[in-house]
Amino acid sequence: MPAAAALRRWAEPVCSNQANFETPPVQLNLEGHPNTAAAIRGRATGSLGQGLSVGAGMALAARLDHLNYNTYVLLGDGEIAEGAVWEAMSFAGIYKLNNLIAISGQ
Repeated sequence: MPAAAALRRWAEPVCSNQANFETPPVQLNLEGHPNTAAAIRGRATGSLGQGLSVGAGMALAARLDHLNYNTYVLLGDGEIAEGAVWEAMSFAGIYKLNNLIAISGQ
């Protein structure tokens, strides 16, 4: 399942406004490219590969601040090939970020 479809499926129970799921997709809060218009997202990641790095930083900050929450990151299959994603995975492993959950679209 592509990451955008996974985001939509995940967001359905959270978003009570049905307009979020109507077409055309350019006008949706849940459009294909992440943005911060919908309240369920904390960051827009821009280029491929930045999302996991941002998520790892958020997960580490939560641990250092003694906050009990998980950080979820959706990754597309093409994005996983980016070097920044592998560096973020290494960072998460070194710091044992068990509050970071990465979900692949494939």
